[in-house]
Amino acid sequence: MVSHLHFSIGAIVSLMSAGLVAQPAPPPSEDDLLVAALAEEIAALRSISWMRAASATVSVGWRDNALLSSFEPVRRGFGRAEIEASVFRSRQHPWGFVGFLNGDLLRYFSPPPETSGEQQWALHSEFRWAPAERFRLAVKAIGYWQDAVIDQSESEQFRFVAPTRVCGGFVTLTPRVVAGPLRVEPWVQVKRNDYRGYSGDYEEPKQGIRLEWPWTQTFSLSAGWSELHRRFDHRLRFTVGGRALPDTRLRFRQREGTLTARTRLGRNGDWSFAVSGNRLENSDQASGYFDYLQRRLSLECEWRHTPWRIAAWLEGGRTEYRTQTVGTGIAPPARISDDYETVLRLERTFNPRWSVFAEHYREHSRSNLPDVGYRANTVQAGIRREL
Repeated sequence: MVSHLHFSIGAIVSLMSAGLVAQPAPPPSEDDLLVAALAEEIAALRSISWMRAASATVSVGWRDNALLSSFEPVRRGFGRAEIEASVFRSRQHPWGFVGFLNGDLLRYFSPPPETSGEQQWALHSEFRWAPAERFRLAVKAIGYWQDAVIDQSESEQFRFVAPTRVCGGFVTLTPRVVAGPLRVEPWVQVKRNDYRGYSGDYEEPKQGIRLEWPWTQTFSLSAGWSELHRRFDHRLRFTVGGRALPDTRLRFRQREGTLTARTRLGRNGDWSFAVSGNRLENSDQASGYFDYLQRRLSLECEWRHTPWRIAAWLEGGRTEYRTQTVGTGIAPPARISDDYETVLRLERTFNPRWSVFAEHYREHSRSNLPDVGYRANTVQAGIRREL
């Protein structure tokens, strides 16, 4: 009887032990799953040396002043196609590469005689070398081609607003040093622009410096300064009264300063804001006929809350000419030019590949010179696909 009792107790203990051993582990928490998924994604990205991305956008829209006219606005509907492609090398080694191709083709459904539409192409390549955590050297090369209606007016006597083709490019050398909380980026650049149908071809060396201070994780300040010397191939210098001087070549020297503040907020979606102020001083290094002082202010605002995105951009500036005057009389006033641009864009994403958008773009140029300003509005809606 005792032996049977001992056997029963031992059997029960064995069964309980076996049950405890065979009991499955508790399922992982949601946080554990997220951490594991993030670790797998990081490992997968590190294993890829080259990454590629591309997208295509098609849209239809309407312009109420296709030729930027002050007198007879030409209203036209249009179709538009845009492509973007990029390739970059992840930082597994001290050097990396980033490349972009952007194309924008616009065609009017009923083209005016002056132009059938517009198009812009840009190719960007950048090589980066980062031998240390706090130092990076970048070499950028960008080429572009543009066929669009451009306002190149720079004087009271000669207003140039017409379809213009321009091609050009520039190369920029930019070292970056992290010194404490500051990021310091001095840079030098060489640029070339060639126009067709307009004697504005020029070359310009340019240099500057940019400082960035990430004060907190959500707020940063940056400041930049630059100076360039633009040498025109064919444009002539002018006298103070606006008369062209034969056998001369126009030169510009520009000095520019910019201050920008950025911040992000995470309430009711992801908010981002940027405010930028700019001051540019131009000198023709001759009579001063093309000398001016320009001040600009811009504001960017963006809100993201999946699947929605709303972005707004506003920019305005005033250009005050020091020698050019408007009108006649004993003491005519100096020429003043104001210009404003606004963009409002609404997007909705359906999945990682497909999204739709609607956009309104407005530009307004005015002056104290009569019959010079213009207004233009562009509205469009379309669909975008990540390839």
